[in-house]
Amino acid sequence: MKTVIKRMAAIAVACAIVIVTPVVAMAEVSTQTTFVRQDSPMLGQGGYIYYIRTNDENAMSEIYRKNVSTGKESLVVSCDNVINKMQISGQKLYYSCADETEFGFDTYCCDLNGTNDEFCCEGTIAYADSVNVYAIKLLEDGSSKLYQKNLLTGKQTSIKTVKSNEVIEFVTNINGDSYYYVYRSGDSRLILYLLGNGRKKPVKVAIEKNSKSNEGNYLMVSDVKNINNELYYNYGCYQGSGGFWCGNIKKLTVDGEKKTICKNINDDRLLVGNNELYYSSLAGDNYKYNLQTGKKSKYSLAYEAKVSYTIVGDKTYMADVSDKNKIRISRFRSGTARQTLTKNFISFAFKQKSQINYSVTVKPVGIYNMICVTGIDFSDQNYGWRGRLDSIDWYITDRSGKVLGNFR
Repeated sequence: MKTVIKRMAAIAVACAIVIVTPVVAMAEVSTQTTFVRQDSPMLGQGGYIYYIRTNDENAMSEIYRKNVSTGKESLVVSCDNVINKMQISGQKLYYSCADETEFGFDTYCCDLNGTNDEFCCEGTIAYADSVNVYAIKLLEDGSSKLYQKNLLTGKQTSIKTVKSNEVIEFVTNINGDSYYYVYRSGDSRLILYLLGNGRKKPVKVAIEKNSKSNEGNYLMVSDVKNINNELYYNYGCYQGSGGFWCGNIKKLTVDGEKKTICKNINDDRLLVGNNELYYSSLAGDNYKYNLQTGKKSKYSLAYEAKVSYTIVGDKTYMADVSDKNKIRISRFRSGTARQTLTKNFISFAFKQKSQINYSVTVKPVGIYNMICVTGIDFSDQNYGWRGRLDSIDWYITDRSGKVLGNFR
């Protein structure tokens, strides 16, 4: 579930139970150079899935949409550079594409089918509603500015500007309220801001301080959720050559008290069900936190070769790739040792290549679940310990587990 774009000196880059019989034709997986990456934005809207394909060789990006009921895929927009963000507001698609400067982006908008494509504003889109678009622009002196552009009048209003040694990024929007963070490398402080719906001045919500042992990595807020009028936020940093998340979860109570839920976790999303929050430690231990009582407890996810887990709220998906011709995904209640297990909740034919290591993740997009099958060649020494990315295949299912289509 690691979908956060990292940026400082550069940009590098969350039902009925049935057993489904295979409906997708078996196909040999071939080497790709253009990918719909697991951490790239993906949107579900009106029976369509919108996704970004990026070419690893020339960084050219294209947005496609797939009609789930008909299976038809169509090109929406094409960009000569990387597209890093997209968002749908009303009947418009907004997307941000790299410009010709070192780190700059411009935002464009078009109809949902790609017509009437036009320039919207400078910078990377943060959020858009029916009246305004909010964007973050990198200025020539290295500073960054969050500003608002009125879509009706074209008037631009500056909201917050940060210095060249500081970072400002959008986190999420909750019912019209937007959350941003600022990291100040000068004093190693991370500040979470709330920009209320219709407001033009952000309010400080929380402040965190980077530790001396972590000074080489800048802090960021990866996720925010409002649960029962209490604000939960996940903050930390990506560490090492593998970019592994090392985070902490805190909450602000109704009376404004700050409480630590957990430290040193490896999930950069807030994995929340109806009554519990789930997280894993860096050592691989699994915990659940009761949102009502505040009680924590540990539970076990048994290690098995060729098996991976994805927590999606109160359901945990267990993907088994041990069969070279089929992928089987079982499902059970999160926070348990496979309680209410439904074996082969999702299954589909998939012919694996020898020497390729496959992993599977699940993420909800709109009314669908998206199954991502990633193939890595670890035997290719030219790519080091990470291996060479060989393939990424996507499968669309409804919430009952029925496979509706696929793309790559």
